[in-house]
Amino acid sequence: MYIWVILATFITILYSFNLATRSDMRAIYVEPQAEAVVAKLVVQHKGAQKYIQDKSPPTNDQSVVSYYPGEISFETLRGYLPYGFNANRSDSDFTTIMYCLDKTSAKLGQAASGCGGTPSCCSNANSVNYLVTFGCVPQKWRNIKTGRPNNDLLNAMQNVVGAGTDFGYADAVSPTDPKNGLQSTMAVKGRESSWVAIPQYIIDSTAVGGARSFSKVCVKGIVDADGNEIPRDCAYCMIYITPFDG
Repeated sequence: MYIWVILATFITILYSFNLATRSDMRAIYVEPQAEAVVAKLVVQHKGAQKYIQDKSPPTNDQSVVSYYPGEISFETLRGYLPYGFNANRSDSDFTTIMYCLDKTSAKLGQAASGCGGTPSCCSNANSVNYLVTFGCVPQKWRNIKTGRPNNDLLNAMQNVVGAGTDFGYADAVSPTDPKNGLQSTMAVKGRESSWVAIPQYIIDSTAVGGARSFSKVCVKGIVDADGNEIPRDCAYCMIYITPFDG
């Protein structure tokens, strides 16, 4: 009796190799892995939003904001992240930076004035502030031919955040594109045809964030003092960008 059970099991296993793969296999197995990567960035950005709200009136019991431009360290964000958020270093795989920009500058290409003093330059009447969280798109989630984020990651972005223009991946755009009202050189893109331009200061400057700035990590073509191009750390970056008024 047992030999027939074993034989039937063996034949069933052999037959299963000829069955077609489930059509929804990527949705139920692959995309959730990509969603885990996306969710880590999103949760960190949401925590940073709570931090900025705590540093803004009326929560901070002041008449002006009390945050400054610069990186918001992971240690600072720990208290704003859900219990059990996995990180075993003092910093995260993703970087969160507040940029405070002069809203009257062309392409938002200049920082707000007086950022070394008190009160914070981020509270200036002509300041528009951008909270940006970004990090490399892992090789696993990039298209082999184009290098861009693959469909699994793009689907994961939409599953976690939904359709929108404030979260996606950073890519080059033409300053003369009719959709590019800011006329900057990079934008946040996703699955949809719509996208939002990234302020030129964020693209160009390493003054805020230094070696961990968006410009150093995600932008190709930075040239050092000797005229040599400095390689960017990432082929493509995921980016979550949220504007705040000063």
